[in-house]
Amino acid sequence: MKKVIAILMMLVVGLSTLTLPIFANKDRVETSVYVSITDGENKLSYAKVKVYDYGGDGEFSVNEALYYAHVWYYDGGASAGYLTTETSYGLTLTKLWGKENGTGFGYYVNDKPATGMEMSLKEGDHVHAFVYTDTENFSDTYSYFDKTYFQVKKDESVTLTLKAVTYDENWNPVSVPVTDAYVTLNGKKTDFRTNEKGEVTVTFEKGGKTLVGAVSDSMTLVQPSCLARVEGGFTLFGMLILLIAILVAFACFGAWYYIAKKKKKNEA
Repeated sequence: MKKVIAILMMLVVGLSTLTLPIFANKDRVETSVYVSITDGENKLSYAKVKVYDYGGDGEFSVNEALYYAHVWYYDGGASAGYLTTETSYGLTLTKLWGKENGTGFGYYVNDKPATGMEMSLKEGDHVHAFVYTDTENFSDTYSYFDKTYFQVKKDESVTLTLKAVTYDENWNPVSVPVTDAYVTLNGKKTDFRTNEKGEVTVTFEKGGKTLVGAVSDSMTLVQPSCLARVEGGFTLFGMLILLIAILVAFACFGAWYYIAKKKKKNEA
């Protein structure tokens, strides 16, 4: 009896050590946001990022969102690709997606200029950070489509509106349509072109994940972050499922053949 009690006590202690991390994780404050990172081209587009409140202030900041985007998605993690430092302007971004560019970085929240790296976020917000390609005149112009993420069927058309963020005489941000810009699909320039209202109708001829961007002959555009999921056609995931199904079919056939052959041998 004593041995049974001792074993039960050991099991209780063991289970308690296993459940402590679980309950500790429940106490950790977390949320999910979307992050895009651009360095001339889209390095990360509308990626869902789980963000923890490592600052312990009960809020989630732009800094925390970008930090965890590197933790989850950058090869080498945040220690290799992301860096901030305190300056006279406050917390300043000094390294983004492995690129050190002085202060040549920008970051927007829901396609509006962020107030700073410590700006608070709420669940579902979209943070888009980018590296300036023009560090002398900072002529890179932030652009965005009216749709950030959407699903569409193969060979179906979708109308998008491309806008750019500029500033008025009082340095207030204003959005204006981008005319005569060409749409890019997964980085390749197409013949789809925006009109005077910034509108363009795009037809998606290939299935799978498609990054929709834009280039202009008259403006240096920060690549907009727009992710389309095109239904139909073969995707890598679909091909993997098909391959697994074929292997399972061969395995089942092989097992059936082996059993039938063995049964026939035994009957003989």
